Formats: sequence, structure tokens, C-alpha cells
Amino acid sequence: MNALRNGERTVGDLAEAVGARQPLVSQHLGALRDQGLLHHHRNGNEVYYSIAYPKMVQACDLLREVLFEHLRDQERLLASNQD
Repeated sequence: MNALRNGERTVGDLAEAVGARQPLVSQHLGALRDQGLLHHHRNGNEVYYSIAYPKMVQACDLLREVLFEHLRDQERLLASNQD
């Protein structure tokens, strides 16, 4: 999702951006597309994907912040237990 935040990209571009094999990326994109979370269109042999709802980027950013806060809290707990 993060790799699509700045606009549409091809499956190959996305695979390279996330460091994964193209078939795996295609499978994940297909699942998100089937749920209506991504738009797609074909141009020749290339399939382009984009985020269907821009607010999803905001939601992902918020979840990421929460996870980082949680990890920092866990680190503090571990550090205080070692003292």
C-alpha cells in the first residue's frame, strides 16, 4: 500500500519497490483489487494499480504510528525490568 501512495504503478514496479517476486505481488494486489481497495487498468501487457480510497494511506500511516508507539512502550518495559 505504501508503494502506491504517490500514484499508480505497474506490478513490476511494485515488485521491485518492495523487494518481492512479481507473482507474489500480483497475488496480493489481486486480493486487494477483489475487495475493491485498489483500482487497476491494463495498457498492453502492463497492469497498473492505484489506491481506490486515498484515506487508506492515512489509515495505514495511523496504524504505523500506533505500532511504533507500542514497540517503544515495550522497549521501555523491557528496559525497566532489567534494572
